[in-house]
Amino acid sequence: MLRDGSTLPDWIPERARFIYSYTEPFSDQRREWTMHDLFHAQDLEDLFRHLNELWLSEDEWSYLIGCIVNAVECVPDEGAATRDRPDDKVRIRDKQTRADALLSQLAVKARGLADLLDELDDLRATVPGETYSSLALIESALSRNAADDDFKRFNRELSSYKRNGFPAPAELLRCLAASADAHPPASKVFSDDPWLSSQKSSWRDFMRIMARCISDIYAMYQVRIVFKEKHWIALVHALISHDISRSSVNAERRNLPPFPWEKQKK
Repeated sequence: MLRDGSTLPDWIPERARFIYSYTEPFSDQRREWTMHDLFHAQDLEDLFRHLNELWLSEDEWSYLIGCIVNAVECVPDEGAATRDRPDDKVRIRDKQTRADALLSQLAVKARGLADLLDELDDLRATVPGETYSSLALIESALSRNAADDDFKRFNRELSSYKRNGFPAPAELLRCLAASADAHPPASKVFSDDPWLSSQKSSWRDFMRIMARCISDIYAMYQVRIVFKEKHWIALVHALISHDISRSSVNAERRNLPPFPWEKQKK
């Protein structure tokens, strides 16, 4: 069932009206509520009239509307999220922080296992082939796997020179340790993400995500979408909360990274 576009205010531009009326409603209730508020909030009339002057195509309208709806979805339901009341952002960042600690442990343990395998090899005692031959280890691991036949074919085609030069399990473990050491910490993994780069989850994420979307639209379509101070305030108040002060919105607006066309002027 499509949305009923007949109830839309007359100041909604024709192409935006088309996006609202002829796209399937979101299955997620919060997104659909945001879509309704976006197209019916009287506070947004000036913004829509401003956007109408840009003569956006249907693709550009569709991308912009999707960005707005998804950006609101990234804002916690109740003001700000914490570890006691986590949202998706807090959970993702917390998991990545825990992964950083586990990777450090992995590197230490992998090197310890590699050293242990070296000691076994030095003993020249009778040990399982898997301790000194990666080929034997892989074959053992694949013995009941659908790739077993392919591996056996690959193994048969190896020359004795290549077989002897195949990395030993200890070497593979040290490669694993080096990879774990080289993996960037959470702060770098998320450094370019407008949502996850900051530690706190709050309404400010909406503005950061929207700023990135506006930059993306410029990169894809060469269209400059410039939100004035009043437009940012209207969006935040209409879609998130009227309790957020105008001064807070303006302060966050000043903290947004420069847009591509602003960088070009410098």
